Amino acid sequence: MNLVLGLRDRQGRRITLGRELTSELMLQQLLDNGQHSL
Repeated sequence: MNLVLGLRDRQGRRITLGRELTSELMLQQLLDNGQHSL
């Protein structure tokens, strides 16, 4: 799986991440959004 996602951080910048960082940054995004119901 070669995932390249375009996300925006809290300051509105666009981040492009590869598959190594995908899960980690998606987790960080969830935590930043306050949806940490794990």
